[in-house]
Amino acid sequence: MHAQWKAFFKDLIATCLNIAQVCKGMISNNGLMTEDEGGVSEIKVDCRGHPIKMDGLGEGVEYEDYENLILVGVWLAVKEDGLTLFNVLKWLEFPQARDDTTKYLSDEDIHQLMDSFLDMLFNFKHRGAIEKAAETFSLFCQKLLQNKDEYYRSLPGKMLDAALNNITVENLSTILRRSAGIPPTIIAILRAEPLHTEPVLLNRTLEFLLDLAKASQEREDSKIHALNIMRFIFQDSFLRHDVQRFITPAMILATESFSSNSWSIRNSALMAFTALTKRVLNNLHVQD
Repeated sequence: MHAQWKAFFKDLIATCLNIAQVCKGMISNNGLMTEDEGGVSEIKVDCRGHPIKMDGLGEGVEYEDYENLILVGVWLAVKEDGLTLFNVLKWLEFPQARDDTTKYLSDEDIHQLMDSFLDMLFNFKHRGAIEKAAETFSLFCQKLLQNKDEYYRSLPGKMLDAALNNITVENLSTILRRSAGIPPTIIAILRAEPLHTEPVLLNRTLEFLLDLAKASQEREDSKIHALNIMRFIFQDSFLRHDVQRFITPAMILATESFSSNSWSIRNSALMAFTALTKRVLNNLHVQD
């Protein structure tokens, strides 16, 4: 019976991840193709994750039926898929060692979930899809950090490093909509850290972002990413008690960035400064 349930959950998780992959092709710029009377056309999405059909000249044209029908269907699929995966991860026990075969989840499943979550969050552009994926991802990281095995406890830190490294190589096209899925990915990991303990991952993240922003005078895109992510972190009420010692250096960085020649940097700096001001005033009910 155990083997049958194990196979069932393995298939269920694989199905959830396959659904997410199919939906990803429709709410991220992965070259989704469609065929109509005029031939084969490419469908891309804008910075909100809404589809734009490209004509043969590479120009965006309206495609109302796709906008109204497919996008809604994809969002509902992502929502229900995320809820299913959330409940599966909530109730299933994680392996307590890499060779642990007594649990319904295996080491292979853990690594498959890691890769899939990062792939979704780095590629989704639809805000609702990003938030739903981030919610489930945060639960996944929380259970890893609570694991008895040191290797599994180290995995959220490795995923955090992958996300932070991602902002040093991404270009300006990913900055639309305030760095898209990168801030929710990082915040999902930071929220997973146990309460009443030293926020090791949060400290590492803010130190990295401050250093990156200061050293990125020649890399406009990296500095914008750093400012955007810091804004989300300081704005997050769940992390408010752990960010206090970083408020002063972040405020200095934001104000110094007002003199940048780049409008994009000045804009990100202003939003970061606003979030910091609200945090100093302890206004926890102001929404983005």
